[in-house]
Amino acid sequence: MSSSHIIEVGKNLKSLSGKLTSWAKSNIGHLEKSLNEANEELTRLDQIDEEGKCTKYKKCKSTINNVYQEGVQISDPLEVSNAFADWYKKLWKDDAIVLDCPEWGIVENLKWKKLKSREKVQVMNSFSAEEVWRAVNSLGRGKAPGPNGYNIEFFIRYWDILGNSIHLAIKEFSQTTVLPVSWGDTRLVFIPKKEGPTNITDYRPISLCKCHL
Repeated sequence: MSSSHIIEVGKNLKSLSGKLTSWAKSNIGHLEKSLNEANEELTRLDQIDEEGKCTKYKKCKSTINNVYQEGVQISDPLEVSNAFADWYKKLWKDDAIVLDCPEWGIVENLKWKKLKSREKVQVMNSFSAEEVWRAVNSLGRGKAPGPNGYNIEFFIRYWDILGNSIHLAIKEFSQTTVLPVSWGDTRLVFIPKKEGPTNITDYRPISLCKCHL
């Protein structure tokens, strides 16, 4: 294939993201800064006592300043980041999956139903534009956008412009089974499980996935 529709879609979305950011700053202002200021003001108002005097309050932490690893406290930002990365690499590595559990034998001995010839042809057929649209339109709304800034509402709202390019990209994937590594990028946010977390296990990872189609 002389040109990649998948790469083209990615480049166009990235270019559009920059233009939308510039437009927003010019026409709306620094929205993120305004939202942060509004949140701080709401927090301040929540802390006003009955006499109308403002009491001290703590801002919600957006960073993890320190954590204990094997009983040793780490406070260097890079070391904290590496500690979390190392922990989850160890937790999610392939050999951490136990395959010799009793239930695994049940799965191995299952009699899988084979596809009929007609079903095999249907599975191998390229996705039609209508099938892609139905799949996109069935996705849940109201989700926060991932690191690339797009949510499903954006794609549905502008499907008449984006639909053909996305359809071609998905057809290309069905033929090559290859996707850019960046399409799998996920931003992890760690939410405290309890008040005053100190260990890595005191945080719950939440994935903010990109809305790539």
